[in-house]
Amino acid sequence: RGLDRVLRELREPGGSDPAFRFDPLAPTIVPGRDPDGGSASPGGVAESQARDTGEQDKAGSIKGTADRLTPPAAHPTWPDFFRWAAELGIQAAEGIAYAHQRGVIHRDIKPSNLILDSQGVLWITDFGLARRIDDPELTKSGSLLGTPRYMSPEQAAAAKNPVDHRTDIYSLGASLYELLACRPAFEGATPMEVVVQILDREPIAPRRLNPAVPRDLETIVLKAMSKRACDRYQSGAELADDLRRWQNVEPIRARPIGPIGRLVRWCRRNPAVAALTIAVAALLVTIAVTSSVAALRLNHLAQRERDAAERADTARRRAEESQQSAEEAHKQADLERIDANRQRQFAVDAREQEQTAREQAETERNRAVASEEQARDHLIRSLYEQAHALTKTQVTGRRWQALDRLREAETLRSRHDEAAHTVRPGGTTIVPTQAELRSAAVAAALLVDGRMRRRSELGLLGIHAPAVSVDGRWLAVLWIDPVRQKSGVRLVDLSNDGEPRRIEFADQIAFASLALNADGSLLATGTPSGVTLWKLPSGERVRVLEWPRAGGDPPPPQARFFAPGGISIRFSPDGARLAVVRPTFHPDARDKQTIVWNLANADEPQVLSRGNLIDVAPSFSSDGKRLAFPAGEKNLAVWNCEKAEKSADVMQIQARGQTAFALDGEVLAIGPVMDGTDQGTLLLWNLRTGTELKRLAAGADFFGSAMAVSPDGRKLAVGTLSGGITIFSLPDGDRILRLDGGHVTLINSVSWIDSGRGLVSVGMDGSLRTWEMDFDVARTMTATGEGNPSGIAYSPDGKWLAVASTRPGGARFVDSKFQIENPPPTKLIDRATGRVVRDLPGVGLPTTLVFRSDSRQLASGTGQTAVAWDVETGAEVARAESTSESILTSCGFGPAGQFLVGRRHDKRPAVVDVAADRLLWQPPADVALTDGVVSGGGRYYFGVPPMIGAAKNYQLWDLPGGARIAEFERIGATELGAPEISGNGRWLAIGYLDMEVSAVLRAVEPGQARPMEYGVAVWSLPAGRKHLNLPGPLKPTRYAISRDGRYLAIGYLEGTVHLWDLTESKKIFEWNPSSRSVSQLAFSPDGDVLAAADGQSHAIELLDLAKLRKQLDEAGLSW
Repeated sequence: RGLDRVLRELREPGGSDPAFRFDPLAPTIVPGRDPDGGSASPGGVAESQARDTGEQDKAGSIKGTADRLTPPAAHPTWPDFFRWAAELGIQAAEGIAYAHQRGVIHRDIKPSNLILDSQGVLWITDFGLARRIDDPELTKSGSLLGTPRYMSPEQAAAAKNPVDHRTDIYSLGASLYELLACRPAFEGATPMEVVVQILDREPIAPRRLNPAVPRDLETIVLKAMSKRACDRYQSGAELADDLRRWQNVEPIRARPIGPIGRLVRWCRRNPAVAALTIAVAALLVTIAVTSSVAALRLNHLAQRERDAAERADTARRRAEESQQSAEEAHKQADLERIDANRQRQFAVDAREQEQTAREQAETERNRAVASEEQARDHLIRSLYEQAHALTKTQVTGRRWQALDRLREAETLRSRHDEAAHTVRPGGTTIVPTQAELRSAAVAAALLVDGRMRRRSELGLLGIHAPAVSVDGRWLAVLWIDPVRQKSGVRLVDLSNDGEPRRIEFADQIAFASLALNADGSLLATGTPSGVTLWKLPSGERVRVLEWPRAGGDPPPPQARFFAPGGISIRFSPDGARLAVVRPTFHPDARDKQTIVWNLANADEPQVLSRGNLIDVAPSFSSDGKRLAFPAGEKNLAVWNCEKAEKSADVMQIQARGQTAFALDGEVLAIGPVMDGTDQGTLLLWNLRTGTELKRLAAGADFFGSAMAVSPDGRKLAVGTLSGGITIFSLPDGDRILRLDGGHVTLINSVSWIDSGRGLVSVGMDGSLRTWEMDFDVARTMTATGEGNPSGIAYSPDGKWLAVASTRPGGARFVDSKFQIENPPPTKLIDRATGRVVRDLPGVGLPTTLVFRSDSRQLASGTGQTAVAWDVETGAEVARAESTSESILTSCGFGPAGQFLVGRRHDKRPAVVDVAADRLLWQPPADVALTDGVVSGGGRYYFGVPPMIGAAKNYQLWDLPGGARIAEFERIGATELGAPEISGNGRWLAIGYLDMEVSAVLRAVEPGQARPMEYGVAVWSLPAGRKHLNLPGPLKPTRYAISRDGRYLAIGYLEGTVHLWDLTESKKIFEWNPSSRSVSQLAFSPDGDVLAAADGQSHAIELLDLAKLRKQLDEAGLSW
């Protein structure tokens, strides 16, 4: 047979020669018909010489037929063509099936290798690339053999996938595809492009290229061309059978590609998503397989145990059989026993070595853990010290930076037990306590600070006259290009960082200036001929306001470019008026005029002033009713816009720059003032009195181009030449904040936004900065006016804050009595407004200041005098004086509202009802009390035992019943101040000096000075026992307990306040007021505010605990 001859030649030595493999004389022709009847059966084969090539050439190949049908020729549409094509496919399929049965793969099936003779018989030629299925050496890995257009994917993958006889099925399908569709399944400029398409793409359905192709015939061809070999026909016989079924109009076995098939092909086109899905499915299958394997393994182990049991039974039987030979094996058993002992000793030694290694590993692990914890502890300490240091600096943003570090430190600290913290050689831990962290957090939270929220560049040089709308959305800047002699206006949307919008000027560019109205809807630009109004953000020109001209005034200059400056424009807050100061272009170059337009109507502008005017910009008050404007060479004036008349003058000043109304229009800020100094002086002028209020030193680099008053009129921001911003409080002029690091050149403009919580600053170099500031800290100052605070008290209804004061140097002795000359009045402050509403006559140096329970009367007492006043009228209600026989010790109001004073009479304490002039209470004669005070708002009398004697306990008595409530052990030798009793009657606190402990401390190191031992003791009144003892080297000067009994505040001589939580017996934080020492403390009735004073200043600091706690919570720090 011809094929057998070919196979023999392939097996002979010459068959392995590549030259032989590709020799054009090597082809073998396999017919598809039985030779006995003019055609061979699928099992029959003829020699290659059975038919001459001339006969083959008469009919040609399938490739020739496909080429003739390729466009632009029309697609075949007649049914006989498709039946003929199916007949060719049947012949070719049977032929390759015949070859496959004999173990030969053609590997290069293509139209040019499928030859038709004149009888219509198809011959398969060119077996140059054929190989036997069981021959692995013929085609080496990585070789790409065959014609790329007709290669199967596994053949095109160059041996990445195994190649078998089904590759010929694919090639035959590709040949039939080309015959039906009149084009190859895959085309490309290079063979590699074709190979990539074969591997990655699906062929276009033939019916899309030739709609006349029968659907079932298309299905057969596409199945033969499936990417995966397992999806194709598994033999040529199957392919021939399906084609024959189609010819016979019978149902074919192949099915069109359905949704699942399309899904599979989609997965191949999207391998990443498909891989993820398959991975999940594989994971589930793996779990199932693993479970099955585990079950099989368990069964296997069980079987092994059964086998072991059987072996044990067998061994036992053998042992019984070998018992007879035990004597002969005794010696061998001894040897084995010795060996076993040796092995046991080896095992013991190994276990000891393993235990030693385990202990060493545990030691190393503990050392590593200890090193890690030590590093963590040092990190926490470093973060704490960084935060503490930041609160002492003036770095912009220090408040937020410090809180961020403390939050990180607290997070690290909370992850570990306090017992595990690193211990210093002195016995203290490196890690700060929670109270120390909270104290640092409080110090940071109480800082007035600012930080930069946005940094951007306008991309412009020569920035002039920036203006920001009141809502902070729009920024308008004037840019000047002196080289090109051009200028323009750029709008920036600050709300969303939008693309800046530019409005170009035409011919009106001289002395250009601009202004925005409050809502940013209108822009005014100054030009030589007048003011142009533009609608924003569209840039539409709305109106032109021409300059008013008097007789003899020259016309505006016609030059196309002028240096900026000279014109100042301001809108009123409601946008109804426009004020301008501009040069008149008079021969006298200093001639200017101030003009006001009423934009609501078409009235002629008002000229308020003209001449050699002071070089300052005009400004409107916050209500728009008044206008400050230059009125002369050295004076300003205030114009009443409603009455159209001048209402005030600021005379004899030399200034240039800006003006701004402050403090509800009562104060006018002007600056800088030329006063002969280099301090950049700002002048605050009291418009009500017409006098100078204060001068502020803004710094030598204050140029006067940037100045703005906050919306509440109580803060003044100025920009400097060095790029910094300074903020002053008004009217006291204190510098409360400095913002640095934003600009490197002159600041042209500062504007308040976000209701005074933010600033927008613009530098001359085009730098734009947005700042966030926090003025709403939990600490406020309340001025007390004259005198230093010596007593503070809140009214029970929370409406009033009373402050008693003393004046230094006003004390003297008269007739052996301590008297205060002209004592300052007691101030009654309305908490809602912070204003002093009433002055009550002073009584000297008060030791007691207390309200009656209904808040209608206030009592103040000294060692000489005690007075009760009516709060509403300020009238004196009752008075008590000391005598030589009876000395006042305290005062208060009884449960029924009566005015009570404590006296020491005949060395015995007593309580007297002043209004009734009767003795209310005196201890029994057998009770040893030498002193005491009325306490708890008149509800209690706290008695003190004598220094010498058997009685050593404090005693608490009920008023007016006179019953003794409790006794408390005396801790120190000396009490420090009057006791403090909580409003709910639960706690009593008193400071002490423990002289015995101090003496012991001195005796330990007699050559060194040791601090005195002070402390504060807290007793529980219901339990009658000491609840808390807080000893230490600091001297307590004052203590206060909140009405609900939760908080205890202790003020110390060195100026700190410690806040304790009595319900949890823990210190919350330490607070450092600005005072040098703390002499007065008081809680508001609700416990949310703590007031502190030092007795040496004119102000009281109020710490809002509720706000402070909220701020710490928002910062992520625990209370």
